[in-house]
Amino acid sequence: MRDTFPFLLRLGLDAGADAKDIRRAYARELKKVDQEADPDGFQELRQAYEVALQWQAHQEFEGQAAVPAGVEEAAGTQQAAAAEPAPPIVAQPAPDDPYQLADQAFTQFQSSAQELVSKNESRHQSRWRETLQASLSHDSLLNLTARTIFEARIAHLLATGWKPGHETLFVAASEVLDWARDSRRIQQFGEAGAMVDRAIDQWKLYESMSAHSMGTVKQLIQTVRNTPNPERLAARDDLILFHQLTDRFYHWFSIIIDREILQKWHQAAQAEIARNGTTGAVPLGEAPVESSSKSGWTWSGWQITFMIILLVKGCAALLTSGSHGPSYPSATGQADPVAYQNAVNQAMREELQAAKTLQIAPEEAPPTEQQLEAVRRQVFYVPEPGKGSGVLKASFAVELDGMGKVINVQRTQSSSDQAYDEAVARTLKHTTVFPPGTQRKFPVSFSYRLPE
Repeated sequence: MRDTFPFLLRLGLDAGADAKDIRRAYARELKKVDQEADPDGFQELRQAYEVALQWQAHQEFEGQAAVPAGVEEAAGTQQAAAAEPAPPIVAQPAPDDPYQLADQAFTQFQSSAQELVSKNESRHQSRWRETLQASLSHDSLLNLTARTIFEARIAHLLATGWKPGHETLFVAASEVLDWARDSRRIQQFGEAGAMVDRAIDQWKLYESMSAHSMGTVKQLIQTVRNTPNPERLAARDDLILFHQLTDRFYHWFSIIIDREILQKWHQAAQAEIARNGTTGAVPLGEAPVESSSKSGWTWSGWQITFMIILLVKGCAALLTSGSHGPSYPSATGQADPVAYQNAVNQAMREELQAAKTLQIAPEEAPPTEQQLEAVRRQVFYVPEPGKGSGVLKASFAVELDGMGKVINVQRTQSSSDQAYDEAVARTLKHTTVFPPGTQRKFPVSFSYRLPE
C-alpha cells in the first residue's frame, strides 16, 4: 500500500491513519491557513481532508467485507462456491450525529463556565479564552458541522440575555471564534447572530474612543449594574446619559447588562425626560448639526442646470421686453408695479411647470436633516476637564456606496480638538442611517458647544 497519497501528505499522515487521525490533522493544519488571505490554500486543504475521509471509509469497508483467510483457495468450482457461505455485507457505518457531538462539547463548556462563576473567575478574559479553546479542542468538535453548531449555541447563549460573566465571555468569544474579524462567521446564525454582530460593532466603537470617553461609559455601566431600581435613586445626569448612550450601544448593553435592569433604567430615563426635558442635564449636549447650508440643501447637477435655464430665459425676456414684452399702463401712463410683479410671478410659475414637464429629477437624493440629526445623536464626545468654552466645529467629506454604506470619510476642517474630530469620524464610519439612493458624495459639518 502506497503511503505517499498527495492528500495524506498534505495532512502530514501515512496510510495507517484512521478517521480520528484525519480530523485531528485537518484541525491542526487549518490553524495554519488564513482563509481570507489564502483562499486557494484553504480549498486545497479542504479537498485533501474530504478525499482522505472518503479514502479511509473505503479502506475500512473493504477490510470488513474481505473474504476470511481460512477459505480454501481451490474453491473455484460452482459446487465449492455454493458450499462456501458468502461473506456478510457490512454497511458503511453512519457518521456521528453533529448535533449530539455539539451537545457534548457545549455541555462541557457550560460545566466549565459554572465553575468559573463559582470561583469568581468569570471576569478574567484569559480564563474564558482557555475554556473556549478547551471546548474547541474536544474530540467531538473535530466534526466541522458540530463545530459550527457549537458556535451557534454560544451566539444564542449571548443573545438570549445577560448571565454572570457574559460581559467577558462576549469579548473572548468574539476573538477566539473570529467573529470580530470576520462578521460572516457570526451572521450565519440568524437573528441571534445578527444581534451579536451589531453588539460587536458597538463594542468596537466603544473600544475606539478616547480613554476619557471610555471611562465615562464604563462608569455609567457600573452605575447601572449597581442600581437595579433607578427610580428616585439614580442621579438625573446618569439617567440622561443612559438615554443618550442606549441610542448607540443598545445591543451591546443587552448582552453585558441584565435586561430587566435595562428596562427599569429606560423607564426611569423616560420619566425624567418627561418631567424636566434633556436641556442642560449633562455636559454632553451638542450644538445642532451644521451641514453645508442651514436647510441641509446640497447643490447637484440637475439643480444647477435648472437655475441656468431660468437665468437664460430671464435674460432673453429682459432683452425683448422693450419691443415685444407686455406693458401695464396705469392712469398716469407709467408702469404699474403691482401688475409687473404679478407678471413676474406668473412667468416663474410657468418656468417651474415647464421644468416639471421635463421630469428633471435627481437620481440620488442628498441626506436629509433628519438623517444628519440621527448621526449627530450617535456622536459620543466628552471634553477633557478644563477644556474651556466655545464651539468646536469639524467638517468632513463623506462617500457612500450604492446601498448607503459609508465607504470613506475625509476630514476637511478640524475643530482644533482631535478627540472630537475622531469621535465624529468614528460615528460617520459606523452609521447606518443613510438609505440606498442617497447622494454618493456630500459635505457635512458637526458642532459641539463646550460647557461654560
